[in-house]
Amino acid sequence: MQVPPLPYDDVVIELDNVTKIYPLDDTPGARLWRTLIRRSGPAGHIALDRVCLTIRKGESVGIMGVNGAGKSTMLELIAGTTVTTAGSIAVRGSVAALLELGAGFNPAWTGRQNVAFQARIAGVRKEERAAHMAAVQAFADVGAFFEQPMRMYSTGMFLRVAFAAAITSDPDILIVDEALAVGDAKFQTKCFARIESFRNAGRTVVFVTHAPEVVSRLCTRGVILDRGRVTFDGNPAEATRRYLAALYGPDEGAANAVDEVALPLAAAAAPGGRVEDRAFYNPHERRTGDRRAVITDVSFTSGRSERTNVVRAGDEVRLAVRVSVDRDVPRPTVGLVVRTVDNVAIYGSSSAMQGRDWGPLEAGSRAIAHVGFNARLVPGEYFLDIGLGDVVDGRQEAVDFRLAVIHFFVTGDATAFGLCDLDGHFELAGT
Repeated sequence: MQVPPLPYDDVVIELDNVTKIYPLDDTPGARLWRTLIRRSGPAGHIALDRVCLTIRKGESVGIMGVNGAGKSTMLELIAGTTVTTAGSIAVRGSVAALLELGAGFNPAWTGRQNVAFQARIAGVRKEERAAHMAAVQAFADVGAFFEQPMRMYSTGMFLRVAFAAAITSDPDILIVDEALAVGDAKFQTKCFARIESFRNAGRTVVFVTHAPEVVSRLCTRGVILDRGRVTFDGNPAEATRRYLAALYGPDEGAANAVDEVALPLAAAAAPGGRVEDRAFYNPHERRTGDRRAVITDVSFTSGRSERTNVVRAGDEVRLAVRVSVDRDVPRPTVGLVVRTVDNVAIYGSSSAMQGRDWGPLEAGSRAIAHVGFNARLVPGEYFLDIGLGDVVDGRQEAVDFRLAVIHFFVTGDATAFGLCDLDGHFELAGT
């Protein structure tokens, strides 16, 4: 297949009407038969369907979608580990791909032997291989296991060596498929810092993730795939919102989306009224759950303001969450999450996590949960999730999760930067 030239100097990846079909009868005999009679055979599974996508130098693109959307197939096509059924792909620059964990590594070889082999494949010059090996070994930090066969490695050790080998080869384009979900928190932080430095140096990063906060933090673009087609390509915050809607259910917006069974109870809510009538209500909230019970109202007060959406940094925020119960909720739990405008979770907790037993909620009853937190946040805009769950067999099931239901502002003197104010102290003295 002839690959057309890339249209602009800054374009490093272009997918032009790319389709990838995996035949359902993809055995050697079936492939031979289709070749002999010059037929494509059964349509099979369409992993990608006429996808068009252009990625420019220096962009960080996060690809999201539910399982089976075609995310990994797209990365494999860009990396060149599989070929298209139709359409074309053009790539400019060297590519390092971290796809399946340990793919291309021989488990009988040591970490050192595998890294040496990968370096030759990546085109690392002979005179640079010693420095390359030292850098990989230092970043992976697996100690004496570097000299042991990789079949002895844990999953986390495999990730360390694989990621270190990929990023240290100094590629123009880095492709990562969900591998950063493996490994301890310290190593994940190390990986994210390396990706950020890689991106800041003007390189291109394309990765698949199921963690929306990663897209919000690292990406300049978010792409949503659904059944092999691109359904969104743009702002990372909007991409994460759409992904969560696809994951947890449709964007139901305001209270009129409450199912009919729950409406009579919601309409008969206690004196607090409806959260939709509050000044802080976000009409673009998302909502999910089985609605055995519904959150009908939330009052929001702080140390200096009553029922408003303005809070001074450091104030105690108090919430009264009113619930109307349609069907029994045996082990209820209430929780909250504070988020930035780009959907990064700053803080979250629940009554279950803190060992507080609310007791069963019986059909036809009403209840109020009082929740509080200290707004040690830097001045800016924030959103608040409020959720009602039921603990079943040790796991939490969504009863009524109202995501980004509250929009509030934090004011005050800018004595810190970042996401939260940890009340740092400085004691200065002369020599």
